Amino acid sequence: MIAMSPTIVLKGAYKFSMKKLVAGGEMAHSTFTGPGELLLAPHMLGDITSLRLTGGESWSVGHDGYLASTQNVIKEYKRQGIGKAMFSGEGLWVYKISGTGLLWLTSFGAIIRKDVSAAVI
Repeated sequence: MIAMSPTIVLKGAYKFSMKKLVAGGEMAHSTFTGPGELLLAPHMLGDITSLRLTGGESWSVGHDGYLASTQNVIKEYKRQGIGKAMFSGEGLWVYKISGTGLLWLTSFGAIIRKDVSAAVI
């Protein structure tokens, strides 16, 4: 967080699990509520993009790629297969993100969005 309006309420929580401890996941969680503005920035240089989730899709996101989400977005820490872990560069653990709402992602470098049809994939 860079800055927030004085009308926003910040609540922090810790959620300990052995899975997060072994995988190096985040144990601290911040929740911002209320009217106003909230300025967020990634922890490294790079772009930020937003995705609107409609509830019918699921995204696999590396632990460094997640920035923020709205209330109804579900973020679970899942283990991916050994083949994907070796060739994706993201390691054995990733976030599986689903639900409805807005999701903000970040990258180390530029993000170039390409919309492709199902026939191309």
